[in-house]
Amino acid sequence: DGSEGVVPVDVQRQRQVVLAVGKAVHVQQIGRVDDIAALHAVHGNAYHRAAARLERRRRILSFIQESLSQLRLDTKYLVFDLEATRQERDEYRRQLEEIR
Repeated sequence: DGSEGVVPVDVQRQRQVVLAVGKAVHVQQIGRVDDIAALHAVHGNAYHRAAARLERRRRILSFIQESLSQLRLDTKYLVFDLEATRQERDEYRRQLEEIR
């Protein structure tokens, strides 16, 4: 019959449309990649500077938190020492009063 290898015209047209749309999407994606590359070229340094600032701020915050923890511990030791010193003072005063 010979009609087995023949593709109807409407199916051929659909294939052409699908291929054309596929090519257009591919070209559009390439355009997006180019846009992204252009944005990176223009704003890439700004991104890296912002990331560096963020990392520096995190290190500073960590340092401040460690410093505050150490300050709290030092304050606890000082309060303990102050209380012990007051108790010693009061004891020496009592002893002094007993001598008089």
